[in-house]
Order: sequence, then C-alpha cells, then structure tokens
Amino acid sequence: MVRIWPFIFIWTLCLNMPYGAFAAVKCNRIFRVAVIQNEPLYFLDKNKKVTGVMLEVTQELHRRTGCSFDLIEMVRPSMVHRLKGGSVDLSILTIKTDELDKAGKFIRVFKANRALISTPALKKKNYVLKDVLEDKNVLVGGLISSPAFLNENEVSLLKKQGRWRQYPDYESIFQSMKRDQIQAFVGSIMVSDFYFKKLGLSDFGFLIDRSKQSDAGFYYAKQRLTTHEVELLSSTLAQMLKDGFFQKVLSKYSSPYAVENEFVSVN
Repeated sequence: MVRIWPFIFIWTLCLNMPYGAFAAVKCNRIFRVAVIQNEPLYFLDKNKKVTGVMLEVTQELHRRTGCSFDLIEMVRPSMVHRLKGGSVDLSILTIKTDELDKAGKFIRVFKANRALISTPALKKKNYVLKDVLEDKNVLVGGLISSPAFLNENEVSLLKKQGRWRQYPDYESIFQSMKRDQIQAFVGSIMVSDFYFKKLGLSDFGFLIDRSKQSDAGFYYAKQRLTTHEVELLSSTLAQMLKDGFFQKVLSKYSSPYAVENEFVSVN
C-alpha cells in the first residue's frame, strides 16, 4: 500500500505543481485506488521500490488537487468485486469494459489506439488483425478477466475456436509469445513498445491498428464519490492530458513514436 499524504501548506503545494496547475482548496479526501501489479503500469523496480505510470499519475493528482491516494494492490477479479462493493473508490487509467461497467461508473479521459504484436513468422506473412482473427492456427494472448483492447465479438470468436489464452500480466504474455506459445497480442501501444525494448523483440511484428479505439479513463464506486469529487478528478485528468503530463510520463517507458500514436483526440 502506498499512501500519498497532502502537503501541509497550500503555497508549498502550488510551488511544486508543474504546468501551472493549482489546487484551489485543500482536499482532505483519501481515495482508495485499486491497482494491479503489471509492469510498466505499477510494479517493483530492482530495488523493490514501487514505481510505474499509475504511481506517477496519482502523485500528480495529489499535487494538483491536494487529495490523498491509497494505492491498494489486488488481482483483476478482486478489483471488479471491490469496486462494485464500494471497498475501493477508484481504478485509474483503466480501459472501459462490459465487466467493469457492471461494477462502477466510467469517466472517459482519452481514447487510445491499439497495437497488434505478432511473431516473426506472422510478420513475414504481413498479417494484419483481420488475418490473425481469420487464421484458426493463430493463438492470441490476453489478460485474465479482461478483453482489454479487443472487442467482445473478437474475444468471443477466439474463445469459440479455442484460440484465446489468458495471462495474469503483460510480462507473461510477451514471454509466452517469445516462446511461440501464442502468436499474437492486441493491446496498448505504449505497453507493447516497452516490452519490445525489454525483451528484445525487434524481429516481431508491431502494427498500429486504427480500426477500433478503446476508451480509457477511470472507474469509480458510485456510492463512494460525490459529484464534486468526480468532477474534480475528471477535470484534473483531462488537464493532465491537455498540458502534456500523460505524454511526458509515458515517454519514460516507451518511444516518442509510441506516445505520438497512443492517444486519439476526444474533442
């Protein structure tokens, strides 16, 4: 659990705010945030210190709003259960899914393109997503309890044909692909770019698929947040996208090419 306490003085908070953001009033709220250990979003570095995109985003939310955030690690099925029951308040930087829609209320912050990652053999065949879905010999990897960047029809097809393989985290997906246990993965451009570098996958296929964009933002427990709190978080996250904070953070874990293609304008 990581607790990020408010600064004592508002003027100290303001001096530390990047991009000219200011907290108008001190926030005494402590939000309980569900997170899943999944590099590079939230993980332990070589010194066993918590790091990742999620941590940096909540730290920035703290600086801009003055609110505190408890990051509570759990597995994905628990996140759905606890969000629905109100024992956690939020899940931040989450892709919109039908399952989570039943557990909490979703607020979109941005739309994200998706990447198709394929083995060298499929790359040589110039496979695009349509080819992957049509080839019954191709096994596709995904996260447990989440269609992520695939839509429900695509996942249903893969399940019906026995071609859908689920893993607890991204590391397992990409390691399995490296061993040719699966041949394709559809997911975040930034995350895929991160593992391309980490695991040396330069001979694998990496295609940006723009046929479907995924809504990304935050879920909240309807019984736990007030309208004002939802508006505060929503407007602050939107400003963080507008002034380049998200792009800056994602650049730490991926290439400029990935960051440039990750976001879709929702104007």
